Amino acid sequence: MFREKFGILVPTAAGSIFIPSYRNADFKKTAHITQSAEGLGYHSAWISDHLMPYSIFDPWTAISGLAVLTSHITLVTLVSCNLFRHPSIVAKMSTTIDHMSGGRFVLGLGAGWLEAEFRGYGIPFPKYSERLGRLSEASKLIRRMWLDEKATFEGTYYQVKEAVCNPKAIQKPTLPLWIGGRGEKLLRIVAAEADGYNLNEGTIDEFKVRLPKLRQLCKEMKREYDSIEKSWLGTVLIGENSDQVRSKLKKYQPTAISAERYLGPAVMGTPNECLRKIEQYKELGVTHFIGWFPEIAEDESGLKLFAREVMPSFN
Repeated sequence: MFREKFGILVPTAAGSIFIPSYRNADFKKTAHITQSAEGLGYHSAWISDHLMPYSIFDPWTAISGLAVLTSHITLVTLVSCNLFRHPSIVAKMSTTIDHMSGGRFVLGLGAGWLEAEFRGYGIPFPKYSERLGRLSEASKLIRRMWLDEKATFEGTYYQVKEAVCNPKAIQKPTLPLWIGGRGEKLLRIVAAEADGYNLNEGTIDEFKVRLPKLRQLCKEMKREYDSIEKSWLGTVLIGENSDQVRSKLKKYQPTAISAERYLGPAVMGTPNECLRKIEQYKELGVTHFIGWFPEIAEDESGLKLFAREVMPSFN
């Protein structure tokens, strides 16, 4: 079993409805927030992978910079879009960042979903079944390149022949590979290939559906279900009292999405209320909690309050 861990989604997208306080793409601010989280005891910093419509940093370039500006926080792509970069190159980039960070990198990989950014950048956007097929093959290919001295892979979508991916990762036997996404069909790839699973903005009810299905798939594949770490990603809106919470909600709640979508998966309220919500997820088997704090680019009090009043209850 995995112990509870807490991470943050590092702001890299200016104008995002989820972290509206991050108004301009400012890498110094991104780095400062990551360093603050590290100093407060957060386990991990996660960076999303989009090309548009926001003013947004490339996650691989940004995470390379963060690798040398931090010392012990784990750095994760959440999630790197498989179709943006050839998986053989992703394998190579991953081991390089693992060395730059001293063994603190985790590869999070996803199928891709935002069609507009594919069209905008001239990248083919195949149907969902092909995107899943490519993700499945990419996961196998990447792990083979991480482990084999000369990797050969012959798939429907990807092929490599005697590919050398040296130096190998600092982490042994190799890097962790996470799969993230909201689709249920993704679970088969998680069961077959992943060390960790992320359900973005997953509600209690959604985890109640997804995790039993993942357990059944693991059983069919003779995979140990408990060997896969499960994580939640969503809004953390915390205040010392209900008045502070209401004030933050009034200021930062987006109008572009429904209140149900925003509030349903959120960990929100006073420290005790946040604890109770996290316990509900924990009872289902979720152990890694990744929060985005809407106010974080202009006010780190919530980040500090969560670290001080919530995290110690689980560590």
